[in-house]
Amino acid sequence: MPKKLLQNQVLGWLFPTGVTTHVLLTAALRNPTIRLRYLRAREVLEAYGHREVYAELLQLLGCTQLTARRTEAHLKVLERTFDTAAADTPEEGQRLAPDFHALLSDLGVGTPEALFQRADNVLRYLPRLMTVARSIVEANPDIQPGSAYL
Repeated sequence: MPKKLLQNQVLGWLFPTGVTTHVLLTAALRNPTIRLRYLRAREVLEAYGHREVYAELLQLLGCTQLTARRTEAHLKVLERTFDTAAADTPEEGQRLAPDFHALLSDLGVGTPEALFQRADNVLRYLPRLMTVARSIVEANPDIQPGSAYL
């Protein structure tokens, strides 16, 4: 079996990690948006008395220690990366690799082992996530007993 590319492994961890926010947004009957999912999830968690869960979601993502300045620097690099991704040439990949690896390092997933450990952390978090989601559903005034949601 061929070795998976690091960027594919990262996406294999990153996408399901972000889906944790979708579970909470859906429980609150909110649009599980992609771009603003963490912000909207924080709003839902605050509204339903689960403010502490937001920090847990950020911990799963690995960004709790990032400063605003460092985050902005990564965002600028990612913007440039997305702008050049259409070229999809080995040269572009090589040019952008150091920035990609710096981001992974800052997120604490700079090695395959760390990435797999973080993915395992997300899996182990699912029971907690479902408990919080159930609490949101039960407290949601727009969801009535006997409805399709309960």
